[in-house]
Amino acid sequence: MPRKCLFCPNPVDSAEHIWSDWILEDLKLATAVRITVGRESVWVDNPEIEIETVCRACNNGWMSRLEEANRLPIHAMINNEPCVLTKRDQNKLTRKDQTLHKIVEEGQTLDLP
Repeated sequence: MPRKCLFCPNPVDSAEHIWSDWILEDLKLATAVRITVGRESVWVDNPEIEIETVCRACNNGWMSRLEEANRLPIHAMINNEPCVLTKRDQNKLTRKDQTLHKIVEEGQTLDLP
C-alpha cells in the first residue's frame, strides 16, 4: 500500500526540497552542511535534498504558495538587506513556513548518501 501524503489522503507522489533552489542559490554554500531529521544527523556536501512525504497537489499547490508568500523577506534576510517585517509578517514567517518544513522533515526517515 502506498504511503499517504502528510497533509491529505492522496498517495505520496512528489519530492519536496528541504531547502528551496532559490534559498540554496542565495546562500551559495561552499562547505558541508549538517542536516538533522528527527534524531538522526549527517554532514552532506550538497544540501540539495529532496524527501518524499507529500503529494504533487499539496507540494505544487498550497505549499508552493506559502513558500512564495515568504520569499521576499527570507531573501532579504539571507542577503543582509533591509527588510521591514510587521508583526503579521513575523508570525507568518515563523509559524507557517518553519512548521511546514519541520512537519515534512519529521515525516521522512533520514537516508542520505
